[in-house]
Amino acid sequence: MIFTKTLHLLVILVLSATLYGQDNFRKLENKAFKEGEKLTFDIKYGFVTAGIGTMEIPGKRRISGRDVFHVTFEVNTVPSFDWIYKVRDRYETYLDVEGLFPWRFEQHIREGSFSRDFSAFFDQRKGIAKTSKGQFDVPLYVNDILSAFYIARTFDYSDMKVGDIIPMKNFYKDKVYDLDVKYLGKER
Repeated sequence: MIFTKTLHLLVILVLSATLYGQDNFRKLENKAFKEGEKLTFDIKYGFVTAGIGTMEIPGKRRISGRDVFHVTFEVNTVPSFDWIYKVRDRYETYLDVEGLFPWRFEQHIREGSFSRDFSAFFDQRKGIAKTSKGQFDVPLYVNDILSAFYIARTFDYSDMKVGDIIPMKNFYKDKVYDLDVKYLGKER
């Protein structure tokens, strides 16, 4: 009797794990970025470097049974500028490796005396974003501001004309916003 119950439980667990792993999410080709990438930007105030911005993919993790890129973006004023206006901002997204959509987003802003923390968990299976303010309906493959930057890097711009727009959806706080990518041409 115990063996039969154990066998039934084992079968149920195996089937549920198999079904859980059979998501029908999109699969997008990504030749634009990979684990280990690090981009560094000087932030200028006039001709003076006031800060440094760093976007990085330090590694991969698993969220909701999926492999994700852990992407970070940090903006900090340089020490010589801190006395004027100190900035210590950090953004994080957990971007699905195969489908290039977010599972989680975090924002930690520290600018002068102002601070704000925000996080969202994206249940891409149910079309829901969960935040400390509640649960919100979102379209499939909705982006956060950081994941939008990374997916925009994977678009094929070869047949686009100057002024063409790629529409995207972006979730922040409690609302879905239109976030369009406008093609401005090739950099010389």
